[in-house]
Amino acid sequence: LKSTIMSFNDIVLTKDAILPNLRHMTKCMKLLSNQKHLLDQDLNQSLQKFDLMMNLEKKQKELHLKEQKLKKYETKLVENENDIKSKVHELDIREDQLNLQE
Repeated sequence: LKSTIMSFNDIVLTKDAILPNLRHMTKCMKLLSNQKHLLDQDLNQSLQKFDLMMNLEKKQKELHLKEQKLKKYETKLVENENDIKSKVHELDIREDQLNLQE
């Protein structure tokens, strides 16, 4: 008999009591779902930007390495040019000496 008697503090769940709460929870779930969708979009954009930044950084490093290589080639070309000029000068001196000996 005690189990069938409800005290004043017991809550009776009725359709009228539950339905507004369910509507509110459904509305909150939709709002949360929309927020999640917006956050997912934002995350995807951030990841795309990050990928672009990483690719840019990679390309900058590649460019820097190519610039260094180009400077080495340029230095080598200048050295070769100076070497050729020196040899031409030596040949001119020899030619002048040969001409003087004749």
